[in-house]
Amino acid sequence: SYLGSNHPDAFVLMFAASMVGAVPVPLNIRLSSAELGFIIDNAEVRFILAEPGSTVLIETLRPDRPHIACLTIITQTPGWLDAEALIAAAVPRSTHAPSGPDDLATIVYTSGTTGRPKGAMLTHRCLWSNDLNYIMAFDVASSDVALVVAPVFHVGGLFVLTTATWMMGGHVVLASGFIAGEAIEAIETHGVTVTFGVPAMMLFMSEHDRFDAANLSSLRLYVAGGAPVPEPILHRYAARGIPAS
Repeated sequence: SYLGSNHPDAFVLMFAASMVGAVPVPLNIRLSSAELGFIIDNAEVRFILAEPGSTVLIETLRPDRPHIACLTIITQTPGWLDAEALIAAAVPRSTHAPSGPDDLATIVYTSGTTGRPKGAMLTHRCLWSNDLNYIMAFDVASSDVALVVAPVFHVGGLFVLTTATWMMGGHVVLASGFIAGEAIEAIETHGVTVTFGVPAMMLFMSEHDRFDAANLSSLRLYVAGGAPVPEPILHRYAARGIPAS
C-alpha cells in the first residue's frame, strides 16, 4: 500500500508490485487510523510505503500488526525503514512474475458511505480496457500533456488520463494536490492539453483571479467526473475555448 499525497513513488510502487506478482492497495489519507486499519486487515496488506506526514496514521496500528513492513519516502522517520536507502542497496531484478489479463492488478476501496469500505478488485484486463476506452473517447495521443491533480488514492487520480496518457507515450504532470492557482500555473508552464477534476475543482479554478487572463490555449479538454457539471460552469469554460467532457 501507498499512503500519502500525490507523489511519483505511488506509481513506482504500483508498477513494481505488479512486476513481483503483488497487488497494490492505495490508502486514503483522509481516513482515520481505525478506518485504515479495517482496509489494511481486509486486504491483508503486508507492506506500506508512506510519506513522513502520513506515518502518524499508522503508528497506532503497528503494535497489533508486527507482520507489516513500514517504509517511508523523502526523509527518514524514526521507526520506519528508509525506502531510498533500501532501493540504493538493492540488486535490480531482471525478471518479473508472470501475470495474465484476468489476474488481479489492484484493489481500490470505496468511500464506505453506506457501511464498511468495499474493495473493488480490478484486473489487468479491466485497467487496460479502461485505458483503451479513454484513449478512444478523448483522442489521447503521444503529444498530450496530462495534469493530474486528483488524489492517487482514488481511481480518478490513478486511472483517468494518467495511465492512458502513459500508454500512448504522452507526458504526465503530477501535482501533490489540488490548488486552483497552482493548477492554472501548471497549465501555462507545461502546456497542459488535458486534465481531470470534479466540478468543485472546475468551479474553484474558474473563480480564481488569474483564470480570465491566464494563457490556457494549450488545454483542449477538461474531463469532469464524480458529479454532474452545472451548466454555468460549462459555459464559463467554453467562453475560454475549453470544452468539458
